Amino acid sequence: MGLLLFFFLVFALFGIGWISDILRHRHPLGPEEVQELARRRQWERLLTAYAFSGTQRPADPAEKKAMKGSGQFVRCDLSYSEMPSAVAGLLKYKKHEWIVIVFIRESHAEYLWWNKGSDGKSVSPHLRGGYLDNAIRLHKPDALAILHNHPNPNPSRYRANLPSAQDLRSAEYMAGLLAKFGISLVEFVCERGTSHMYYAHLNSNLSPLEAHIERINGLNGAGIFKNVELRRELARRTSVGHGIQGGVF
Repeated sequence: MGLLLFFFLVFALFGIGWISDILRHRHPLGPEEVQELARRRQWERLLTAYAFSGTQRPADPAEKKAMKGSGQFVRCDLSYSEMPSAVAGLLKYKKHEWIVIVFIRESHAEYLWWNKGSDGKSVSPHLRGGYLDNAIRLHKPDALAILHNHPNPNPSRYRANLPSAQDLRSAEYMAGLLAKFGISLVEFVCERGTSHMYYAHLNSNLSPLEAHIERINGLNGAGIFKNVELRRELARRTSVGHGIQGGVF
């Protein structure tokens, strides 16, 4: 009898909580809430389009040795999803910082530029200004990926997979330059053969905000349970894009 009473109380409490949740979230979203949810869906959709494999990819030692520190263009043939791991493999164990600029078109990495920095603490692209503009006009990318490594003198004690303040300032500056061409930008820091995305400035044309607003409005106000579903989505914290700075243009 006691066990039955216990289960009855558990189910009663569960039912009360469920009903309370329904009543609390029964109202349709307001215009600002629709906009917020639409922007979140857009950001998640755009970042999903730039998802990549985290599996480490060892590089050919001869290819690593042949990398020209003063700067060079290299033809490549990689899917975008494979590219971050391939570049991280090339930069693994490098004692200097290197920067790699990858020209991406239709989710395919076709060309890249790399050069070495003067030390293990900083690096800037030798490909800049008019040279970068000419390369964009020649290769016609729809996105650039910029990757650089953080040499780690003591991996057992330190992690070097986070961007510096200067990394973020440089990313914002580059994003402004590329936006005039309608080109998206994704940036990564590489440590010990693994790439970590920390910045994205993405062209909204791939996932227009208006389309998300239209789909949300089609559900909003269509019934209590639709309202509850939308409000739960709005309240839910998503892991997509967590820690990635940038935005949509």
